[in-house]
Amino acid sequence: PHPTDADASATFPASGEGMTEAEPVAAEEEPAAEEEEEPLPIEEEEEEEEPALDGEAGWTHTVDANGNATITGYTGEATILAIPDTIEGNTVTAIGARAFKDNIVLRSVTIPASVSSIGANAFEGCTYLASVTLTYNSSEVMIDGVKQLFRVTIGESAFLNCGSLTDVHLTENVISIGNEAFNGCSSLETLTIPERVTYLGYHFIKGTNIEEITIPKNVSSCGDYYGGALSGSNVEDLIFAEGMTKIPESLYNTSSYCPLAHVWIPESVLEIGRYAFKGCANLTDVYYGGADEEAWNAINILADNDPLLAATIHYGVSAPHTLVFVAAVDATCTEAGHIAYYRCSDCGKLFADENAATELTAEEAVIEAKGHTWGAWTVTKEATETEAGERTRTCSVCGEVERETIPATGPARVPGDITGDGKVNNGDLVLLAQYIKARGVGVVIH
Repeated sequence: PHPTDADASATFPASGEGMTEAEPVAAEEEPAAEEEEEPLPIEEEEEEEEPALDGEAGWTHTVDANGNATITGYTGEATILAIPDTIEGNTVTAIGARAFKDNIVLRSVTIPASVSSIGANAFEGCTYLASVTLTYNSSEVMIDGVKQLFRVTIGESAFLNCGSLTDVHLTENVISIGNEAFNGCSSLETLTIPERVTYLGYHFIKGTNIEEITIPKNVSSCGDYYGGALSGSNVEDLIFAEGMTKIPESLYNTSSYCPLAHVWIPESVLEIGRYAFKGCANLTDVYYGGADEEAWNAINILADNDPLLAATIHYGVSAPHTLVFVAAVDATCTEAGHIAYYRCSDCGKLFADENAATELTAEEAVIEAKGHTWGAWTVTKEATETEAGERTRTCSVCGEVERETIPATGPARVPGDITGDGKVNNGDLVLLAQYIKARGVGVVIH
């Protein structure tokens, strides 16, 4: 709960004058108080359990025996808030339950790398909170004798009904997201779940506008008898990350309307838990990374997953395609074109439709060059005895002109001129006689 101004005034005098007046009285009564009550043990317990107000920043907090501070409230008026990593020399390791509940001033909050726990209902009802950023912590901690990356848990209903929340930046430190953590965040359209997350609470994104989400491979538990992790969500496209071996039970386990239509399951999945897809009546297509029906049938699909079994299974696809539309290009007389299609920027495959239902080969997408449509030849320059001529024809489609050379005619031939010297003389007659003789016919030349 947020302390009131009256609480703050009661704990710390508001002015230096008030302190000056109080000191003489305390000095006169101090010996009697020390002799009669000896309150030191009580004061130590109060310092650990009762919130301490930093009058300048507006923080209330508690400090445990190890010197770790938990923020329990905030009375400041900052709209863009960076939570400090230390308060009065104590490391801030947690944001307590309901610490910022119903704060209508906050617009943006950054949580320091030192925080390992965001408590239940910590930011519930912060109706104008639009951005939440967690800061990455690269340090390692000992857990069960093993060094592991610093871990962060997000408590149940931590951001419940933050209706203006649009940007959530989680880090790889996060391992758990509690029940209804983002329930009612109606403006939230995207959420990237860090790979190290192992637990997703029931209804954790219920009432958001997230239509596509990827479940990391390490998630092993989600939802319970209250409902599934994705129950009540608006997810239509669900992707399971490569490397997941078991889809956890009660992922949906819903009796309410479920818009889920498409699911991508990697070949690494060996088992699908009970109730995982219970109530997913609109599920139509499952894209499976395995090669064929035999591989699909080898998966151990437990009970209450009827919608999954009724869906159409597509083989050889374990992740949704990132499609880019490519507009049609008309073929010309000399260059090929192509039909309109969609191309996946990840795998390079071509598809005829935006749902990647019909795959195309490159040959199927190509439109061959049309070739020219030529008109009749037209002589544009007559050939002479000494100069070549030219003729042309034009394509009626593109207007390209083809030119062809007409050879020169050479000197005009004189009748009877066999030798080609332009004259008829004895040389021509000798050649004629030889020609006739070769064919066995006699001839006399006078």
